[in-house]
Amino acid sequence: MRGVCAALVMLAGCGRIGFDGPDGGAAPDDGAIAACGALFCDGFERPNLEGWNRDGSVVREAAVVHHGSGALQATSTAMQPASVNVWPLGGRTTGSLYLRAWFYAPGSLQARHIELLGLDGSAGASDGVVLLVDNRELRAYSALGKPVTVTSGVALPAGRWVCLGLRVEIAATDGEIEISLDDAVIGGASDVTTLPAGGYARVSAGLLYLADPGDATIYIDDVVVDTEPVGCS
Repeated sequence: MRGVCAALVMLAGCGRIGFDGPDGGAAPDDGAIAACGALFCDGFERPNLEGWNRDGSVVREAAVVHHGSGALQATSTAMQPASVNVWPLGGRTTGSLYLRAWFYAPGSLQARHIELLGLDGSAGASDGVVLLVDNRELRAYSALGKPVTVTSGVALPAGRWVCLGLRVEIAATDGEIEISLDDAVIGGASDVTTLPAGGYARVSAGLLYLADPGDATIYIDDVVVDTEPVGCS
């Protein structure tokens, strides 16, 4: 853990996050990267979701939060996406990526299939690896090369904040995908294609894609992506 984040971890309660991410809608500036010690991190503390590009019904929520005074509320009706995205990865083609976020799913979550977190290539959506819920089971999916689904046999807990993680080892043929819940690995795949054309560029969070019945509300907080492991505490 880098020094600036170590000094703030007791205040943040969210692993290596020490500060929110950058202002502006694209890649973070050098000062923001140095501040949090990761490629990108944000806890939705600033008004109006500064630093994110928005798609659909997403707002900053002050009543349901994991840490601090704000979180993201994403609400979908009729299968419409409701998500945010940012482009801090710069076309990364080698090494590892670790994406971590906290989620709160109300017990009323009804949608059969929801994509929650994405590491996308330069083409954007569907050009990378996503962490998703299918019939409440946590899974990951990649359409790169020969499509692969990572299953876990573990249901997304409802009614409490949970920490979800996605690890991708980037490679053309011998890549790895791993998903975790509250710092415990629950599923993985190896010897798979994880290299998108142009490399990884975008991070997405929220209700990226939904299948019928399609109505859902979910809360997200403390998003971080880095090339080193990112824990939950």
